[in-house]
Amino acid sequence: MAGEDTLLIERCLAGDAEALMALERMLRDPAARLRSMGMQEAQIEDVTADVRARLLLPDGDRPPALRRFAGTGSLAGYIRAMVVRLGIDRMRATRPTTSLDEVDQVAAFATSLESELTKLTHASVVNAAFRQAWNHLPTHQRLLLSQQVIDQLSVDEIGALHGVHRATAARRCVAAREALLARLRHALRDALGADTATAESILFTVASRLSGVLQAPGPHHPHDP
Repeated sequence: MAGEDTLLIERCLAGDAEALMALERMLRDPAARLRSMGMQEAQIEDVTADVRARLLLPDGDRPPALRRFAGTGSLAGYIRAMVVRLGIDRMRATRPTTSLDEVDQVAAFATSLESELTKLTHASVVNAAFRQAWNHLPTHQRLLLSQQVIDQLSVDEIGALHGVHRATAARRCVAAREALLARLRHALRDALGADTATAESILFTVASRLSGVLQAPGPHHPHDP
């Protein structure tokens, strides 16, 4: 843990006013991201207040979250991850606008071919193939894809949430996308038989759509995991 983070934590827990102001700035920084995701100001205030309490106050037998900070990454990143994660949880819990489950939401974004597929009578085939491919992905890869597509998180925000460098997060996101495409290719070819041209056309569109939500990985650092 960086020395300045250690000192700030101790001063915050001791009630030092200047340190608490610095903590408040760290709490406010992620608010812009929640705002861009459509969260209302009152909801952002609730999330910020909740995270502030978790950081500074014990939770039953558990010490305050500041005391539990392990020093992986920066304190600002740790707080940002807490705010964004809680904000996403709140938004998902209160989202009334769709009856689609996670796989359907990702599929609706990734295929985006409704009119063309309807004309080709392949819409049901694509939906079934996408669901089959999705259900065969490991849980952690489904999570990464849903965080990119549904929650619209950037690679930096995903890295902060998972406690890894942005380059590592980007590589994992690319791997999740490629794993989905590989499984989708297999499912489509099984469903369409010899019609591989249609399968490849659909795959090209899905790949393009999913690539659009990924930032390019940053430069690799020797100590990145």
